[in-house]
Amino acid sequence: LSYLPIDYIRQMYGVPNGWELKDDGTLVSAYEHPGQKEALEAGRAMVEAGLVNPDAFSAQWQEYKTWFANGTTFYTYDSFSAWPEFYQLRAGEGFQLQAFTVPKADGSGPGSSWIGSATNSITALNKNSADRAETLLKVLNWMAAPFGTQEYIFRKYGVEGVDHTLEGTDPILTDKGKSEVQLGLLYLTDAPWPIYLPGMPDEAQAQHDAQMAVVPSGVKNPVMGLYSETNAQRGGQIGQDVGSTQNDILQGRKPVSAWDDMVAKWKSDGGDKIRDEYQEALEAAESGS
Repeated sequence: LSYLPIDYIRQMYGVPNGWELKDDGTLVSAYEHPGQKEALEAGRAMVEAGLVNPDAFSAQWQEYKTWFANGTTFYTYDSFSAWPEFYQLRAGEGFQLQAFTVPKADGSGPGSSWIGSATNSITALNKNSADRAETLLKVLNWMAAPFGTQEYIFRKYGVEGVDHTLEGTDPILTDKGKSEVQLGLLYLTDAPWPIYLPGMPDEAQAQHDAQMAVVPSGVKNPVMGLYSETNAQRGGQIGQDVGSTQNDILQGRKPVSAWDDMVAKWKSDGGDKIRDEYQEALEAAESGS
């Protein structure tokens, strides 16, 4: 494994996607779910068994991708948006990507995957930029040109003959193009993403089939789209203890029982207030107020 897929393991043990909405309408943090410690125990056993790359806990995401694409490791954990990049990084033509659905940990049947965030980032224009707003909106509009347009092809594949060549109507990136088109423009705005891998229709079909197998039974985060001021201001800060405790447990520096102390601290440091704010926002949304 290039990366210990602890969130995948959590899904196997039925841990909720961020928050759990109980039948009585109350929210409970996924950190408090009993499956957390079962997942951590299973993850730690995988590390102890030597199934995870020894550099996994210090590596960056791009290293995980490279290890997987060049055959150093045979499993990685990533999003569907990374699917095309793996084919660009692959070491040989024999590379083939396959997605695994989530089974229940006890082997009794299929589990449920977490559905990701509806948005990746937000682009805002300064309210004091009225004299430039029209031009900036035109730029964003150009960048959001839909699939198949000249603007889309230029933004994604660059200049024909330089950054890509055509195989039929498919733009195939050259080595120069692979380095030149990797810009963060999509984080400003983008067109709806198609499932499209130029010159690789079978792989595109495989990605579509994988999504169709996962999405219908996927579990959404019940607070998606809701706002918590405390989470916005302090969520990242108090979440650092969560990450460090998790890594300490997985690498054997702390017992699994340390998770309970971390959860109690997270709740007192602001987690309970985050829950209360999400609860209030959820009730307001349901009432239409």
